[in-house]
Amino acid sequence: MDGDEQFSGLWVLPLEMRIGAAVLPVGGIAGVGTKPKHRNKGYAARCMRNATAFMKEQRFALGLLFGIPDFYHRYGYAVALQEVSLKIQTRDAEGARRTHRVQAMRASDRAAALRLHRRANALRTGTRLRTLRTWQPARRGTRFNVAASPYVAIGKHRRLEGCMMLDKLPNATVVSEIDALSVAACESLIAFAAQDAIAKRAGELTIHAPADHKIVEIAGNFGSTLSVRRPRCGGGMARVIDQECLLQALTPELSRRAQTRPLAAWRGAIGIRTELGMSYLRVRADGVKLSRRCKRPDLALELPQQLLAQLVTGYRGVENVLNERKTRVRGKSAHAVLSALFPRQNPYMWCADRF
Repeated sequence: MDGDEQFSGLWVLPLEMRIGAAVLPVGGIAGVGTKPKHRNKGYAARCMRNATAFMKEQRFALGLLFGIPDFYHRYGYAVALQEVSLKIQTRDAEGARRTHRVQAMRASDRAAALRLHRRANALRTGTRLRTLRTWQPARRGTRFNVAASPYVAIGKHRRLEGCMMLDKLPNATVVSEIDALSVAACESLIAFAAQDAIAKRAGELTIHAPADHKIVEIAGNFGSTLSVRRPRCGGGMARVIDQECLLQALTPELSRRAQTRPLAAWRGAIGIRTELGMSYLRVRADGVKLSRRCKRPDLALELPQQLLAQLVTGYRGVENVLNERKTRVRGKSAHAVLSALFPRQNPYMWCADRF
């Protein structure tokens, strides 16, 4: 700042993000920018460092942003979310059956649509926790400068069984979000999107959804192409802000995973060290607990916080992380135990929830 002039700035948005059954307090960084005449003077770097300090004070577990390539890694951010798109030729999508009535979402549909979204995404890593007060279905589509048209699929007894967001574009059919309770409801939404593509004379329709979404399998019935983009540096990126807060918030999901076969009989302490400090997880019969002290953990993992961010979101699997030169691990059955606690996933944030 110089008087009343702002040289550079950003926003830190408080949000809640799922990792499986766990809900994490996250700081979303948006609006990073510096006026052209003040660039290359270190102002953006200062803003980023100050943002990290602020998020630490606020006890955010992670920092999250959607960034340009080859910039935010300087501030400890690593790619942690996938970009996924599914394409179906319009002539093929015409074969989808419409067994549900598809209509524009009304104000009275919002509560039911939100319940549907929460049910469909209850364990989906990377998704934001939405509230009826703040959720605006038409706010944006796949891009910030594109609004969305929300539609719902109505089944028997006037029950809302599906929801879809279409970009408001004149010459293309792009689905930025889709949720459905059944295959039939999902297929009905595809059929509606196909009619939209026909009306726009678009040769294909594009759907943005997680790689493990049911729409991927259903689209295969008509012929489709799935593209999963995992950029080297850019897109959805995360860093650990408060390691203790992160692991504490994860304990509900870690306890759930600890009931799986590889860990069902394993009991012990796991030490996790990054440049942010040392933390201990105790795997017990009643679940996984965060511990402040441990004389000698049964399993020890040392890695940079960027790799820990990728590990907890499931963006990278355990074997991939352990192969990094800066990673160290010690302990019997380390690979099996860590793989059970931190499985490879398909972390994804719906376009409407990005910032």
